[in-house]
Amino acid sequence: MSGSMKRVWVNGISGRMGRRVCQSVEESESYRMVGGTNSVDDFKYDDGEFLKTRIEDEDFDVVIDFSTPAGNAQLFDKLTTKKLPNGIVVIATTALSEGQEGRWKELSKTNKLRVIIAPNTGIGVNMFIMHAREFSYATGDYFSDIEITEKHHRAKADSPSGTAKRIAEVIQKARPELDSVTIGRKGKRVPNEIGIHSLRGGTIVGEHTISFISEQEEITMTHRAESREIFSQGALVLAEWLATMKHGFYTLDDVFGSRR
Repeated sequence: MSGSMKRVWVNGISGRMGRRVCQSVEESESYRMVGGTNSVDDFKYDDGEFLKTRIEDEDFDVVIDFSTPAGNAQLFDKLTTKKLPNGIVVIATTALSEGQEGRWKELSKTNKLRVIIAPNTGIGVNMFIMHAREFSYATGDYFSDIEITEKHHRAKADSPSGTAKRIAEVIQKARPELDSVTIGRKGKRVPNEIGIHSLRGGTIVGEHTISFISEQEEITMTHRAESREIFSQGALVLAEWLATMKHGFYTLDDVFGSRR
C-alpha cells in the first residue's frame, strides 16, 4: 500500500463521526473513499454519490469503525469471510465487551489483519493521558485522591466515556495500589479508589479533567475537544501507524505506551 492512496471503508457511515471521517478522507491526499456501512446497508462511493452495494464486492485497504457495539459485531461478521490481506482496521467504537475485543484479536491472527482498538482516536487526548500516567509515576502516593470528570453532549450513549475508563486504567498501571474504580460515587470516598463522574448536556464534544488531590494541594489536568475533526484525523493517523506494523492486534498502549 505504500506509495499509493489507501482505499477506505467506513463502518457507521451514516453517523455523526462516520460522516466526519468521510469528509477527512476526501480532504486527504493519502486516502480515497470507497464506501461504507450503516446499520442496514452497504454503500459504495461513486462520483460524489453513495450507491447500494455489498461489502463483499468492494475492494479497500482500510476500515474505520465509528459505530456501536452492535454495528461493530456486524462488521466483525462481514470481515470474517472478506478477503482483506494485510488490511488495516481502526476500531473507534466505544463500550465493546471483552468478548468482542477477544474476537478481534483472534481474527487479526487468522485473517492476517492489522487491528487497533482505540476508544479515543484524538492525538492530543492520548498525549494528555500519557502525561497523566507519567505524572502518576513521578508523584507516587503523594496525591492520595484521584478524581476523573468527563463531559459530553446529551446524546452520548455510553457513560462513563471510554476515555475516562482508559485514564483510570493507565493511572492504575502507574499506581497499582489504587485497586478500585468508583463510578458516580454515593457517600464518602474510600481509600485507594479512583472516582469517575459523568456530565451530559448540550453539544459538548468532549472534556476530561483529572484532579490529583493531597491533604495540602491539588493539581488538575484538562483536555477539551473543540471539534470532532480531531477524532477523524486521528483515526487516519492511527491507520498510517498500523501500515508500518505487521499483522496483529494493537491497543493505544502500543502507540502511546510508557517509555519506562
